[in-house]
Amino acid sequence: MNRNLSSATLLCAVLWLLVVNPAQAIDGGTLRVNTLNGWEAFEVITQGDNPTGDGFNYSMPSIFDGASAWLVDPFTLRVQVNHEKTDASISEIDLNLANLRAAISNMIDNGNTGGVSFVLSARQAYGRWSDNGGSSFTNTSSTSNTSFSRFCSSQAYIPNTFGPDRGFVDHLYVTGEEVSGGRLFALDSINRDLYQLSGTTGSAPGGIGGMPFDAWENAALLDTGETEYVALLLSPDGGSEELKLYIGEKGRDTSGNVSNSILARNGLAYGSWYYLNGSLPSLGNTNGGTFDTSSSGALSSTKLEDIDTSPSDPTRVVLGDQDSGVFTLDFDLVFSGGFSSGASSFTVTKISNEGGGGGSLSSPDNVDWTNPTTLGGTFYSEGLIFVNEDNDSGEIWHMNPDGSNQVQIGSTTVNGESTGIFDLSNLVGYAPGSILITNNQGTPASMTVLINPNVEASTGAGRVTQLRIDKLSPTSLQLDWQSSCSADDDNYAVYVGELGLFTSHTLEICDTAGVTTTSVSMPADNRYYLVVPIDGPEEGSYGTDSDGVERPVGLAICATQTMVPPCP
Repeated sequence: MNRNLSSATLLCAVLWLLVVNPAQAIDGGTLRVNTLNGWEAFEVITQGDNPTGDGFNYSMPSIFDGASAWLVDPFTLRVQVNHEKTDASISEIDLNLANLRAAISNMIDNGNTGGVSFVLSARQAYGRWSDNGGSSFTNTSSTSNTSFSRFCSSQAYIPNTFGPDRGFVDHLYVTGEEVSGGRLFALDSINRDLYQLSGTTGSAPGGIGGMPFDAWENAALLDTGETEYVALLLSPDGGSEELKLYIGEKGRDTSGNVSNSILARNGLAYGSWYYLNGSLPSLGNTNGGTFDTSSSGALSSTKLEDIDTSPSDPTRVVLGDQDSGVFTLDFDLVFSGGFSSGASSFTVTKISNEGGGGGSLSSPDNVDWTNPTTLGGTFYSEGLIFVNEDNDSGEIWHMNPDGSNQVQIGSTTVNGESTGIFDLSNLVGYAPGSILITNNQGTPASMTVLINPNVEASTGAGRVTQLRIDKLSPTSLQLDWQSSCSADDDNYAVYVGELGLFTSHTLEICDTAGVTTTSVSMPADNRYYLVVPIDGPEEGSYGTDSDGVERPVGLAICATQTMVPPCP
C-alpha cells in the first residue's frame, strides 16, 4: 500500500513542516519492528536508502515484499527483494557477510549491533530482461523503460535444489505480478537476466500447455523425485483464485527440441499445467485432491496467499490464506514416461484458523518453513513455520507444522503489513529458525533482521577423505568418499574446478541427501572434484594442498564455512 512520506508538526507556536527522511534504517538504524517474547531485531536497509561508495546511484524503492538471499562468494551475502508497486522492480542488496555476522553476534551479546557497517551496495537486481525466452533482451537499470506491476512474494533456489539434477540446476529467483493477467518470471541470479515465463513457455502435452497468466502471489518448487521434470505449485492472490500445478520438462526448448538454454535446462521452457481439484478443510481436518485440466471442482479461495516448500520434506508446502487460515499440502506426484495426473494426488490439512484481532493470528500472508532444528533444547523434527500478517499491525508469528505452539514474535511500527519473511540462519552460521529477515510495507518500508531468544550457533563441520572417482558410463562419473570425520555432519556438497587452476572450484551439487556417493556429468575437459561435509547451516574443510594448507572455499558456495577443530 502507498502512504504519504511527510508529516507536519506545530512547535512553540511556529508551524514547521517536518519531512520524514526514510533513509534511517541502513546498518542497524531506526527499528521499525516491535519484538515480543524475547526476540531481538535490527534494521538492514529502508526505502530511500542509497548506499554511498557502491558505484550505483540507486535509492531503495518503497513497498518491500518477497525476499530471499544467497551467498555470492565467501564474503558477500546478496539479498533480493521485491517492490509491490504499480511500477514494480526487484532490488539486490549486497551485505558484508563477516560484518553482518558481527552485528548479529553483538546484538545477541549486548543488545545492539555495535555500530558495525554491513551494507555494501544496492541496485536493481537485473540488468536486462526478455519476454521471448532469451531470443532478445531489453537492457535496464531502472523502471524508466520497464512496465512490471506489483511483484509480490518470491523464492530463491540453489542449483540441484533437492539433490543431483533434481529441482532447478541454476541459481534462480522466481516471482510474479499480483495483477489480473499477471506474468510469472524467473531471474537468473548469476547473470542478472530476468525472463518472462507466462505466455513464453512452450506447450508440452498432457496438461494445459505453457505457463499460465494469473494474479500471482508466489510459486513453490516441489521435489518430483525425477531428474527430467520440475514441478511448481502456483498460488494466485485474486485472479482465478485457483491453485495450479506446473510440470516442466528439462532439456527442451519451447518447441520440445533438445536444448541447454537456461530456461530449458531448468524445465521452464516447455511444460503444461493442471488445476488442483479439491476443497479447503476445516481446522484439524484433511481433504484429498486430484489434478485435472478442467476448472470444474478446482480448489479455490478468495485470498490465497504465500506458499513455501518444506526443506526437509519437499513434497509438502505451507499455504497462507488471508481469509481462511494456514494450511499444509502434501503431494504424491507420479511419473511414468511423463507426469501421470490420474495416478497423482495431494492432501490438504488446515493447521490454523485466522481472526480474533490483535494478539491472535489474523490475515496470514507470507510464510516460511524452516529445516528441522534444535532451539532452547527443544528438537523441532519438522522445523518451524513463520507467518506474516497482511494488516496494519503486521504481526509476525511462528508455530509448529501441525499448528500448535503459536507464538507472536513481533509487529510493525509503521502501520503496514509485515511481509517477505525467510530464514537466514544457514547463511550466517546458526541453527535453522535462529536468524530471519522480514520486511514491512509501511511508511517507510524497510528490511529487518529477527533474532530468536533461543538462538543456536552452529558448531561447524569436519572433512572427508578418500574420494574415489570412476567412469560410470560414457556420459557420467561416479564419486564415492568416506563419511566426514565429524559425526554431526549429515550432508555433503560437491565442487568442481579446472585442473591446474586449483582455486577455480565452484558449486556442482549442494545436497547429496546425506549419502556418500553421487554421479556427475562427464566433463568436456580436465576437471578436479572436491567433496565438502555440511553440518546444518555450515560447510567444513575443502581439504589441504600438498603443503598442508587449507584449500580456499568455492567461488560459488553452498553454505558458510565454519570448521570444527581438526579431526582425522
